Amino acid sequence: MKVSRRILAVWGMYTVIASMGLLGVLYMSSTRTSVITECDSVIISAASFLIGLIYTIARYRSWEFDVSEEEIHLQRGVIRHKQTLVPRAQIQYVDLETKLVERIFGLSRIVLHTAGSPHSNLVIPGLDDEGAAELRRTLSTEEANDE
Repeated sequence: MKVSRRILAVWGMYTVIASMGLLGVLYMSSTRTSVITECDSVIISAASFLIGLIYTIARYRSWEFDVSEEEIHLQRGVIRHKQTLVPRAQIQYVDLETKLVERIFGLSRIVLHTAGSPHSNLVIPGLDDEGAAELRRTLSTEEANDE
């Protein structure tokens, strides 16, 4: 399954915010030094925005997950491609989270807390609110049935 296309808007907003921050820093630098001109600031920020936009699209295209009876398979990554198989028996509990920007676009994320190290949480971002709630119910119900 793929994450919702609306996650592109969320990740795109983060790209715009980062590019605007970079523009601000470079512009302030250009007014205080002669190393970077105001024109350079705009060009560098525009280039970083385009690179960020391309990365955002590639990130979206790389994100896939599949839920079967035995395991959850996550596949993601642009520069470093990562595949994760999580046995359903390893899932301790499932959280449903929504960050502010995701909430605006009607998106949520599932956080799978698994047995193992304290930092063994897996996140599935960009799910429609209804789909995320259904997935959480499915995983939580089967989790309760296993006990």
